[in-house]
Amino acid sequence: MNPIYFIPFIFIGAWALYSIVVISKARDNFQRINPIIFDHIPSVFTTLGVFGTFLGIAIGLHNFDVNNIDASIPALLDGLFVAFWSSILGIALSFTSQTFFIQPIQNRAFGDGDEPVTEEQILKSIATSLDDIKKAISSDSDGSLTTHLVKLRTQLTDQLEPLNSNMSKLTHSVGGEGETSLLTQIQNLRLESKEKQDSIVKIQNDQLDFMKANSKLVEEKFDEFTELLKKSNTEALVEVIEKVIGGFNEKLNELIEKLVKENFEELNRSVENLNKWQQSNKEQIELLIEQYKSLTDQLTLSADTLNSVSKSTESLVKEDGKLVSLIDELNTITKDGDNILIKTMEQLDGTSNDFKETAGELKKWFELHTEFSAKIENLVDKLKELEELRDKSEGFFDDVKEEFEEAASILKQSNSNTKEQVDDMRQAFTDGMDKSFVALDSILKNMVLEYAERMNKLNGNN
Repeated sequence: MNPIYFIPFIFIGAWALYSIVVISKARDNFQRINPIIFDHIPSVFTTLGVFGTFLGIAIGLHNFDVNNIDASIPALLDGLFVAFWSSILGIALSFTSQTFFIQPIQNRAFGDGDEPVTEEQILKSIATSLDDIKKAISSDSDGSLTTHLVKLRTQLTDQLEPLNSNMSKLTHSVGGEGETSLLTQIQNLRLESKEKQDSIVKIQNDQLDFMKANSKLVEEKFDEFTELLKKSNTEALVEVIEKVIGGFNEKLNELIEKLVKENFEELNRSVENLNKWQQSNKEQIELLIEQYKSLTDQLTLSADTLNSVSKSTESLVKEDGKLVSLIDELNTITKDGDNILIKTMEQLDGTSNDFKETAGELKKWFELHTEFSAKIENLVDKLKELEELRDKSEGFFDDVKEEFEEAASILKQSNSNTKEQVDDMRQAFTDGMDKSFVALDSILKNMVLEYAERMNKLNGNN
């Protein structure tokens, strides 16, 4: 059998030994023991028996294997054996100790001899205790609860009397009918405030009426003053105007005669200056036309030059052009490499000369453009002089100015368009030449490197 099955019996045996010691002391002197422990000796035996029952069943079920029932039956039976015998032993010891040891000792300690305490004795004891409690509550002695409550009520009444008196005085001072009460004072204050408010309103109304009357009086006096002022000013103004108009007419007649005379003289001088300016402007216009024709010829020459450069570039890059011939000749660099380099340099010199000629033509054209711009500025200055003459002659030459401004605008627009076209042609020519030179430079480098490589191979073979 497993040793754990003996644990309940060990606990029961230990408690039995302890109970024997306590019961022996109780027989000798009941006052020397703890009555709680003494009273619970039987119940502890029962509790230990129940503990053994559950412990035996728990151990038997713990070792029970449903897959191997035959082998688990002995362990389960051992657990049930411990469970039943521990319960039987606990109940038997509890009954024995209670009947033969605990009860006789209690009867001897609390009763007369071995006689037990009856219910009648217990009820008499309870009745006696209730009488004592009643006397303590409602008796006439100084220590009863009723006497203490009466004294406390009397004391509270004595303490509340001054408070009630003060509250009555406070109530009278607040809401009484006397002159010194707070309510009366508030009522008097409200009446005084109302009277003062009425007097203030009356004063304000009087002031408003007085101000309205004064305003009406001032308005009437001001109207009278205005009428008098109008009348006096009108009469004085009529007299002054008559005097001023008389002198003004005389001065105006003199001024008109003087202005007419001066304007006619100025007009004659303006017409004479205009004739002179027209003659000089005619010469400048003719010179400007000649310069414009020269500029057109130069632009035509520049266009022809650019066309020739374009044709040269086209002949250089087309399929049967010089550049293709140059590449074909590079394939035979081992035979006549020196002659090809010389021809290539000559072609580059020719292209450079063409570019220099084109640059010279462009330089001449820019010089002519600068001179043309100066002429245009001179023409604008002359037009400004013409505008001044027009201001003096009061718009006599508006049509002439408009025609010249239109001509100047046309010339400026033509100049701007020509400049843009030349800039575009120059940019296109420059871009084409740059691309041609870059491609040619790359070809020459490759040719030189290939020539050098072949020469090195020839030298190595030798």
